[in-house]
Amino acid sequence: MLYYSDFIMFKRYGEPITGATYQKLREGPAPKQLLRQRRRLIKDGLAELKPTQVFNYVQRRLIPTTTNIDPEEWGFDGREVAVINEVLDELKDMTAADVSEMSHNEIGWINAKEGQTIPYETALLDPIYGDGSSELQMNPDDEP
Repeated sequence: MLYYSDFIMFKRYGEPITGATYQKLREGPAPKQLLRQRRRLIKDGLAELKPTQVFNYVQRRLIPTTTNIDPEEWGFDGREVAVINEVLDELKDMTAADVSEMSHNEIGWINAKEGQTIPYETALLDPIYGDGSSELQMNPDDEP
């Protein structure tokens, strides 16, 4: 979700939301700094890890401890919130395995070696969501 939010934001507006450095991992693109940010959210009491049964194993999911979060208080602008909501809507019915498989069709992931950084500029080379079937390419009102 973070990868697609950042890369779509970069594709549309020339800058990502988080500025995180993404690397190629076997399962798909992942931000290098994710664990540090996750620990901070838990330490600050803004999220907790909740064990959740997923098929035949238990996954520890990061769950917010409050639903009363104002994105603007956290420094998100309207465009960023809109992109995040679009990505959430696009991916909501997909499993992690589905998203992982889809990410393997992205030029940035294809051309990087394991552990290598995926440049944001690769979002400009191909349609995000691999096969081009998504409606999230460009906003019709936005300049390319």
